[in-house]
Amino acid sequence: IHMPYQIKELVSSYVYLDDLVKVMKKGIESETRNEVFNIAFKEPITLTTLLLEISQILDSPIRFDHEVTTDNSYHLYPSSARGQLDISKAELLLGFKPTPLKRAVQKTVQFYEKAQATFDTERFKVVTDLSNIVETDGTRVK
Repeated sequence: IHMPYQIKELVSSYVYLDDLVKVMKKGIESETRNEVFNIAFKEPITLTTLLLEISQILDSPIRFDHEVTTDNSYHLYPSSARGQLDISKAELLLGFKPTPLKRAVQKTVQFYEKAQATFDTERFKVVTDLSNIVETDGTRVK
């Protein structure tokens, strides 16, 4: 997997969709009003950590390539450099308890494995759309 060296250990915040739905429901049902909350995993996560978790669950080893890419390369990884979100307010006021990363990744992988076999039309559209913007060598279609 190509990943520029500068983002290899960049800490980002990710959110598990099921956690977002649960906390939105809690927010609607709570007395708390006019507040803004950060919703994310509790632990700091790098893209490397996330990809290694996926690799482990799939039992499929990965190798990272940190070579410099051209300006024409196409990247599909997070671009945020702001680091870990503070979720303590959501924990305190809404009782938010994020799903542990390992469990969330496992459930997400299960979803995509099922979707791969179930949603033929959607899968074809995604592959077609990507092939219209990315060449087989990872550069943008001109």
